[in-house]
Amino acid sequence: MKIGINRPMGRARSTPPAAVLVAIMSVVGLLTACGSSSQAAKIDDEGGDTPILLNDSEWNDVVAAAKEEGELVVYTSSGPTEAAFKKFSDFYPDIKLTVERQPTADLITRIDQEISVNAAGADVAVHGQEVWYADRGQDRSLAPLKLSPDSQKNFAGHEVDRYYVPVSKAPYSFAYNTTLGQPVKTMDEFLKVVGDKPVGMTDAANAIATSYQYYRWQEAYGGDFLNRLAGHSPAVFGSGSTMAQSLAAGEIAYAVSQPPGYIPALKAQGAPVEEIILSDPVVGAQYGPGILATSRHPNAAQVFVNWVMSPEGQKVLLEAQGGTVPTEVQGSLKWDSVELSPWTPDEQETWLEEQWNPALRR
Repeated sequence: MKIGINRPMGRARSTPPAAVLVAIMSVVGLLTACGSSSQAAKIDDEGGDTPILLNDSEWNDVVAAAKEEGELVVYTSSGPTEAAFKKFSDFYPDIKLTVERQPTADLITRIDQEISVNAAGADVAVHGQEVWYADRGQDRSLAPLKLSPDSQKNFAGHEVDRYYVPVSKAPYSFAYNTTLGQPVKTMDEFLKVVGDKPVGMTDAANAIATSYQYYRWQEAYGGDFLNRLAGHSPAVFGSGSTMAQSLAAGEIAYAVSQPPGYIPALKAQGAPVEEIILSDPVVGAQYGPGILATSRHPNAAQVFVNWVMSPEGQKVLLEAQGGTVPTEVQGSLKWDSVELSPWTPDEQETWLEEQWNPALRR
């Protein structure tokens, strides 16, 4: 099992020896029994790269304590996961689950405010800004993950950090109205067949990953790619939900860089829509949970994270978001086939000013 080597932000830490891990487990257990506070967790967590690995008896104690807590609050930035996470209650009916969703920027601001005043709020945070988890782990605002024997087995060979585990990648898709458009394999093919059909596009300013998807298409098809898109007078959408609804209503024939989760829901309702993962470079957002050191339900939070890592939880995520999960679930894309953006916010802003705005914000 790969532990603590997923360090894309360059914040490598030394791995504590086994004796230290045992000591940390004891401290975490004591804090949990006492109700825990963010300050105590920060002081007593010695850090490192590895999560805490539990045996069967220790994991059973965590589950029992979680049922005693009886509650759990999860914040997520992913629309499709809002309903998916509620299926946790089918497996743990003794734990009352509350799921709240906000856009990533708003969600992170809210969580940081709760952390700063040790306020009751989220027990678990799920969003696509991996650097946030690295920063909050470094300042001990997150609690170390505790993995059950089943999670250790299911994620063997995959990256697991002390405070964060990637559990899904949700790629942007190409979607079309089946009565107005047609399937294509690449963006280059799309530009050749679209003609005068109305086109919708996700605003590149929405997220770094969105910008990076357009940039990768630029790399593949040349510097004039955005101008070629702009030549079809596309409607630029700030919301993936709104664009998907416009596609279903026939207001647009194609949806370029469609955020995940919306098209399957509309299709299930009978809308004439389909989506495709193109053979072009595919970019997406990576999602994973982290447990707040301020959690009022720390054991229930650990149970939730381990459920998301389980075969059942991985299947739920894949069905909700599409794309890929790191474990072997039928229908998943290959984990490495979905690219993640390496850009900083400053790099995104530069690209928007120099490339996107001149072409699409005339």
